[in-house]
Amino acid sequence: MGRVEDLNQDLDQDLGRLRRTQAYAGGPRLIANVGASSARFALETAPGRFVQARSFACSDHAGIIEVCRAYLATIEGPAPIHGVMALATPIEGDQVRLTNRDWMFSIEATRAELGLQTLLAVNDFMAMAMALPRLRDEDRHQVGGGSPRADGVIGLLGASTGLGASALIPRGGRWITLASEGGHVSFSPSNETELTILRHAWKTWPHVSAERLISASGLVLMHEALAAAEGHAAASAAPGP
Repeated sequence: MGRVEDLNQDLDQDLGRLRRTQAYAGGPRLIANVGASSARFALETAPGRFVQARSFACSDHAGIIEVCRAYLATIEGPAPIHGVMALATPIEGDQVRLTNRDWMFSIEATRAELGLQTLLAVNDFMAMAMALPRLRDEDRHQVGGGSPRADGVIGLLGASTGLGASALIPRGGRWITLASEGGHVSFSPSNETELTILRHAWKTWPHVSAERLISASGLVLMHEALAAAEGHAAASAAPGP
């Protein structure tokens, strides 16, 4: 009986490897990750197999259609007819407006303009959260103490132009992805130094979110606040791309 179970397990593994390497019947799929600063693209030719990855500065393009066309003009081989975009903004219906980039567009109109049969749009951190269960042990680095729990909620945070947040909640043997705009919660100081930073930020914004500080531009703001508190001018600083 054990031998039959071993053979079945080997067969399942072989079929899994075949599915991962077998090319999609409809051709490659367009994969895009579009934020405030950069738009990153690739083609997925088979499950988990990505090729022709390229990045474009959003500031060089007028909108989402233009930057997608710039990428599609560089690819070799057949054009994709299916696509998915991970976008740095909440996705509610067909109309999309990027949070930190003045791009507004219709998902359906974008699909038609790019000649795609299907186009799916999801929040960028929701997309990243969906990938967390696929991480291997070598992809992880432990920070702090404690032990991971296989049945626990998984939180996701990431700072760049803004502060992204999402989570995975286990339920019934599967994961539920939580879309979140947690970076826009109010910053709540817990000591005098943080209160000093908040007071400095209030000079510019009536509402100071966590994203105002935990982000590229937020590092500059905190540097300026602490320098002012110590009575000297802040050294010139600017967030990177």
